[in-house]
Amino acid sequence: MFFISHFLKVFRFIALCLLFSPGLAISHNNPEFTNKLISSVEVNPSEGANTEFKIEAAKEAIRIVWKINGSNKDKIIFSLKQGDEIIAKDIHDGTETVPEIVFDKNLTVTNIQGAESAFKLDILARVIIEKKKTVTAQSSYGKKVYKKANCVGCHKWHGDGGGGYGGAALSLRATELDIEELKYTVRCGRPTTGMPYHGRDAYQGDDTSCYKMTSKDLGESMPPRARTLLSERQLNTVVDYVANVIRGSGEPNLEQCVAYWGEKSRQCDAFKNE
Repeated sequence: MFFISHFLKVFRFIALCLLFSPGLAISHNNPEFTNKLISSVEVNPSEGANTEFKIEAAKEAIRIVWKINGSNKDKIIFSLKQGDEIIAKDIHDGTETVPEIVFDKNLTVTNIQGAESAFKLDILARVIIEKKKTVTAQSSYGKKVYKKANCVGCHKWHGDGGGGYGGAALSLRATELDIEELKYTVRCGRPTTGMPYHGRDAYQGDDTSCYKMTSKDLGESMPPRARTLLSERQLNTVVDYVANVIRGSGEPNLEQCVAYWGEKSRQCDAFKNE
């Protein structure tokens, strides 16, 4: 029993690390970025110290990119000043800075070097490209399995979690588990939690495919049995739906609600008033 108790403690620690520690989780869906123009400034080298401007905050900005348009642009270097303080030095074409140092502040271009004539300074926000989720035939079937297995009972239609018959479920939209980890969790459940197991063959007799333990070994820590058990094909399709439609899809919105419930459903009325 000591081994079982020790194993479960280790399992709980690893599970929590995977769910809540990005550094330990397996990465997926690496984001793509684009640069969005948010401001432009005309700079005259002879009057550089008097070129003042202000950049309004763009909440979605990950970084700020400085783009120089003009002759000899590859040799131009300048600094940014706020009041009497230099807040960024040696800025050149393509330099990136953190948004916090420049947003909503009165800035001045100063210490201009290498400019032979006036030039245009474009300020761009580097933002994450919002990828539109594509619903394939497989993920469409996965949605049916998601409903059939009553995943909505705890994770809700949007997958963002909340209270349910099994307790407060974690968000599938924010999970960093990869596909294999998701499938393992759906198939085997989670010991000592309300997450049920859905695999038809899981924990049958002397089966140790889940956590290398039988149901007898797990005892009171045994995950609950789901109301509906799933075949391997169903497990694969529901995980495909979670991984490719729900996970990483941002805040629930009207379009997603309609995609789940249909055009005529009143479930989405709350979104229509936003």
